[in-house]
Amino acid sequence: SKLKINIVNNGEQSDVTPTPPGTIPITPSVGGSDAEYRQRLINAGIKINPNVTFEGINPSTVDMLIALKSACSCVVWITSAVRTGVATSNHRPGMGAVDLAPDASLTAFLKRSGTIYSRGDRCATKDSWGGFIFWYEDIGCTSGNTGLHYHVSQNGR
Repeated sequence: SKLKINIVNNGEQSDVTPTPPGTIPITPSVGGSDAEYRQRLINAGIKINPNVTFEGINPSTVDMLIALKSACSCVVWITSAVRTGVATSNHRPGMGAVDLAPDASLTAFLKRSGTIYSRGDRCATKDSWGGFIFWYEDIGCTSGNTGLHYHVSQNGR
């Protein structure tokens, strides 16, 4: 028999059969405003630094973060998302990069349930989960990097 999970969404219940770890299907949501994304993330139990903006973020990133929080029951804390004035960064509007605070529970989940994307020195450790690459970046790995964090994007950069 297959494991089934009962999900309640907007008052409607449905049974779903989970997929293997790291392959959780994410149904993209419709684009939204900063306030709408922020509320969805907060409702999911995700922490957000005060100056983070989601205006122009790729909706699939928000969906993945909510799925991550649900799957891992770990600390998911967004420290950066959309940044304006960065023409070549995955943090620019329309892209989907976010930065997450490093947390032992998140790291343990990624090592247990994610897929190794690459292993190396303090600037080359990457895990894949939910169609996104979680790059564990240390200070100085890229220009402008000022602190240890997970840089999360669909293309690993």
